[in-house]
Amino acid sequence: MSFLRALRAYREPFVALAVTLSALCVWRQQSPAAQADSSAGGDDATLEPEALEAILAADAAGSAGTAPASASSSPHPAGPPSKEKILLMGDSMVEVVAPRLADYALENGHEIVPAIWYGSTTSAWAKSAELGAILREVNPSLVIVVLGSSELTRRNIESRRPMLEALVKRVGSRKLYWMGPPNWRPDTGINDLLASVLGRDRFFRSAALQLTRKKDGIHPDAAGGRVWTSAFVRWLEAEGRYDIAMAEPTHEAAPIPARVLGTM
Repeated sequence: MSFLRALRAYREPFVALAVTLSALCVWRQQSPAAQADSSAGGDDATLEPEALEAILAADAAGSAGTAPASASSSPHPAGPPSKEKILLMGDSMVEVVAPRLADYALENGHEIVPAIWYGSTTSAWAKSAELGAILREVNPSLVIVVLGSSELTRRNIESRRPMLEALVKRVGSRKLYWMGPPNWRPDTGINDLLASVLGRDRFFRSAALQLTRKKDGIHPDAAGGRVWTSAFVRWLEAEGRYDIAMAEPTHEAAPIPARVLGTM
């Protein structure tokens, strides 16, 4: 009898738990967007227009009274190329190109600030408060983005277009170049998407470059990073939208500590 009384005592909690689990299963079946977000590591949630407007308003409020470091982002303005304050931002690939880009900056009178968010994606940057904060802190005239490596094999890559467009909007009137991922395997469309949104004069497609790599087979090594950076600079001079001084370096720059925003 005591055993039966114990079963009756625990019956109600078990029934409540069963109902809750059933409800969760139904919700998951009816919410494909939630399933996609979960399978993609949680950074694919849709950025609704109202949310983007709120983010842009917060960026503008935080930047009130701060003029861009360079007033003009017009393609090839009259006169000599301007000296730039460069924000080099993105994922771990920033570490690969930063040393050689620092050499170019030293040679040509630019200032460069590397900012790394390890494992990050276009979606993560588009929604993050960190982007607004780093833009306000550095106040760059030129932004060079190195992103896309974490999205080589993402499914339904076209769903990222609004995020990418939002990221570009948040950079605003500043000059913008994007170094595409140095593919170590075929991608599912991230390079085509980046080219579509940015245009051929702001997007450097790195996918076909032959680069020596580190043991992980993913990140270019020091020599590969120099080859990658030099290819980007040659493209910038031949096809880039903006006239930026990039004479060949004659000295090596001292290492520049990167701002580390975190790890995904």
